[in-house]
Amino acid sequence: METFDNFETYLGKRLRPIQPDHGFVQRLQNNLTQKKHVQIENNQFEIALITTFTGLFFGALLIWLLRRIS
Repeated sequence: METFDNFETYLGKRLRPIQPDHGFVQRLQNNLTQKKHVQIENNQFEIALITTFTGLFFGALLIWLLRRIS
């Protein structure tokens, strides 16, 4: 146990204690203690499906119109 006391004394002499920024400590405390709002992203499958079918529809319409014109 004495070696730990010596080591602690050694570190106390070698290392200079610092005073952290009060604002940083306050923000850190708030971030760690306050409940955060977590929002899960909605599945974009429906939008992708609608976009795909709309593109296919207009592509087929364009091909049909071009064939009709020629």
